[in-house]
Amino acid sequence: MHDKNCLKLAVVSIFDTNNAQDWSGIPFYMTKGLRKYFPALDTVGPLRYKDSWILKKKNLIYQRFFQSKFFPQYDISSLKYFSKQVSEKIQGKKIDVIFSIHPDPIAFFQTDKPVIFTSDATFASLLRLYPALRNLSRESVRNGHLLFQRAIDKCALAIFPSEWAAESARQDYGTDPRKVHVIPYGANIDNDRNRDDIMKLIESRSKNVCKLLFIGVDWKRKRGDAAVRIAVELNRRGLKTELYIVGCHPPSGEKLPDFVKKLGYIDKKSKAGGEQLRKLFEESHFFVLPSQAECFGIVFCEANSFGMPCIATNIGGIPTIFKDNLNGKLFPVENMVEGATQYILQIFPRFDHYQELCLSSFEEYKNRLNWDTFSEKTRELITTVL
Repeated sequence: MHDKNCLKLAVVSIFDTNNAQDWSGIPFYMTKGLRKYFPALDTVGPLRYKDSWILKKKNLIYQRFFQSKFFPQYDISSLKYFSKQVSEKIQGKKIDVIFSIHPDPIAFFQTDKPVIFTSDATFASLLRLYPALRNLSRESVRNGHLLFQRAIDKCALAIFPSEWAAESARQDYGTDPRKVHVIPYGANIDNDRNRDDIMKLIESRSKNVCKLLFIGVDWKRKRGDAAVRIAVELNRRGLKTELYIVGCHPPSGEKLPDFVKKLGYIDKKSKAGGEQLRKLFEESHFFVLPSQAECFGIVFCEANSFGMPCIATNIGGIPTIFKDNLNGKLFPVENMVEGATQYILQIFPRFDHYQELCLSSFEEYKNRLNWDTFSEKTRELITTVL
């Protein structure tokens, strides 16, 4: 019998769990949350990618002669290199459970300890959703499916942040449903705000100008053009609106209206950048992200933590985050602009209704969309496989 408070968890990550910027900060905040419930937690990583001239040459050959993409990190030799590093780093350590962020490091890993992994998607679900993966080489497709199949077959638990990813694990890889679980990820932000703080934030927001916030590094995939059209429509229909764009720029030469504010990349690590982002979250009325492909969307959780409702497309893993009219609203990709415009026009002028939506958005963050909840539920699951 294991004392759950003394369990030694080894968190395996390709990324640096001490770096709040790696993979949008997910490994950092996930590990920080888990440490509260596993005080003896040990980290294994960051792992090195295999540096091989053979892989580089294969990559060039696929690009030049087949006009397709080759993923060196999915090569069997790369996956075995990940697993070799994990074995070396945990050798001689007393560990009860292996917890891997992503399946890649454990695809070829051998151990008699229970292995658990978390991922925001399956390989099959990524192939279906992301246009950029449609010209992936046959070899990379085969290896991608192999690594995911091996990881999910050997694991004791597979934890996904969305039902979209979990359903793919069950259907595409024939996974035993009993070991597939959905626990939403949390906001990658330090937050000690309470309901009274959120009330003050809501009260301080403009009653005359509707401020929309868009954050994303990929203008095309996140559909920044659709966010602009929403702002244009709102202004055209009589609601004075401003749109703040963070993280990316529209295509060169594209002229935007004056009410669209391009802020570019903001470094949240810096004091000035962190303060600027915080102010944007506090002052904006709605977070808008009309993505055409999204595995989850940590930024929705972050917006909710400021009592900001979100508006997004009903694709990928996003629907697990949303509870209709509690923390925002989802629309089909093809109806995003009109749907979001009408929704904002209904909500914004009725301040009491907007205030209720902001408070329930914050409650969704407090109850579901935070790393403490993720970690507590993960610990409960881990104790069932020991």
